[in-house]
Amino acid sequence: MYSFARVVKGGISFPGDIILDPFVGTGATCIAAKELGRNYIGIDLVPDFCVEAAKRISKTVFTGKVRLDELGDKKNTPGRSKSRQSNLQLS
Repeated sequence: MYSFARVVKGGISFPGDIILDPFVGTGATCIAAKELGRNYIGIDLVPDFCVEAAKRISKTVFTGKVRLDELGDKKNTPGRSKSRQSNLQLS
């Protein structure tokens, strides 16, 4: 999500572009893409995450801006194993 936000802020992504999230989880990147008028493709190996992402995305509407505070914290997502959590810290 954070790298997508940086791309949008830097003016590299434009409405109508396609955003690919190969590890969709609960759909934060796809939600942000939809809010900003981008097309999106979300993929996850865990079917439960795909279902949850689809539910969250279906409730999202185009707003023209991203609400970072409401996208959720994947570290606290129930059912996410420790091996799938990222310890990457962004500067």
